[in-house]
Amino acid sequence: LIQSSKMPKVSKKETASRGTTDVKPKGRKTAYSIFVQTCRDEHRKKNPNANVNFSEFSKACSERWNKMSEKEK
Repeated sequence: LIQSSKMPKVSKKETASRGTTDVKPKGRKTAYSIFVQTCRDEHRKKNPNANVNFSEFSKACSERWNKMSEKEK
């Protein structure tokens, strides 16, 4: 990366405060990430005020994912 001496260095914090950050697409979501998002939505509907322990939730989702057939995935 070549930086011109004419351009002042700007930190990420300064760029964010000015609102000039470029938001780039992160790419396609995988089937697993869509599945986890669905699990989160289901959990929120069933337990709207409950706090979620991330590690327990992730383990439960991964177990559920591994039990699914390829057709279900």
